[in-house]
Amino acid sequence: AKFSSLGDCVWLTTFGGVLNEHVEDMIVSSSGDVYVVGSYDSPQFNASSTLLNNSGSRDGFVVSIGANSGAISWGNSVNGAGFDNITGITMDSFGNLVYSGWTSSSQIIINGTSLNNSGDTDFFVLWGHTNGSWDNGRIYGGSGKEQAHDIAADGNGKVAVVAEFTTSSLTLDQTSITHGGGTGSDSLVMRVAMSGVEWVRKPICNVNDRAWAVDVDSAGNVFVAGEIMANTTNGHYITWGSIQIGINGKHTSYFVKFSNVGAIGWALETQPSNSYYPIKNP
Repeated sequence: AKFSSLGDCVWLTTFGGVLNEHVEDMIVSSSGDVYVVGSYDSPQFNASSTLLNNSGSRDGFVVSIGANSGAISWGNSVNGAGFDNITGITMDSFGNLVYSGWTSSSQIIINGTSLNNSGDTDFFVLWGHTNGSWDNGRIYGGSGKEQAHDIAADGNGKVAVVAEFTTSSLTLDQTSITHGGGTGSDSLVMRVAMSGVEWVRKPICNVNDRAWAVDVDSAGNVFVAGEIMANTTNGHYITWGSIQIGINGKHTSYFVKFSNVGAIGWALETQPSNSYYPIKNP
C-alpha cells in the first residue's frame, strides 16, 4: 500500500496465490517504483499479467509495483526444486537490482547459468534489471546451513551482505574462513562486487550467532545488526577483531560498524535484564 504524507491511502495492491506468501524486504526507487521480495507456497503466484509457477516447496519472488497507479509491472522468481527464499533487495549505483537469499534446491538457474548447492542450504547474491530479467548470480556454501538475510548497496557498485553459516570451513571466492567453534551458526559480513567477494568479516563466538540486518552510509561505512543465542546467561562472549563483548542474557542483539574496506570501527551489544529477540523475522 502507498500512503500520502497525511496518512491517506493512495493505492492498495495485492498479489499471490491460494496458500501462504511471505514478504521479506522492499525498496522504493528514486522514481517511486516499489520492489518487493519474499517467498511463496502457492502452486501459482499471480503477479498481474505474469503467472509464476512454483517448482518446489517454496519459491522466491520479486514484484515491481508502479509508483503512481499501484499496478504490478512485472514479477519474477527463483524456482528450484527445493525451498528458495529471497530475503533482501537493494539497488546499486549502476541501477541494477541486487538480491540476497538462500536455497535448499540442488540448483537454481539464473539467466541460463546453473548455481549449484553444496549442502543443506547455500546463500546467493543475484543481479537483475529493472525490467524484471535476471543478469547473473553467485552462490556460496558448504556442507552445512548457509543463509543470507539482508543486503545493502554502497555508492561504488558494490553490496554488503549479511548471513550465517554452520560449515566448519567455507570458501568465498578467493577468501577462506573457518567456523568460530561455538554451537550453531556464525555471523558473516562481506562486501561483494559482480566479479566476486572483496572482503569478509566474521566474529569468534562461543554460542549461536547470526547477522540479520545491514545498511551502508554515504561514506561506505557498513553497519550490521545481529543476534546472539545461548541456553544460559553467563560465560559467553562475541569478539569482532580486537573488540570482545561479554554477553548478558540468553538472547541479545549486537551492532557493529565497519569501514568501506572492512576495518572494524566499534561493536556493542544490548544490555538486557531479560531476553531480547530477533531484529528480523526468519
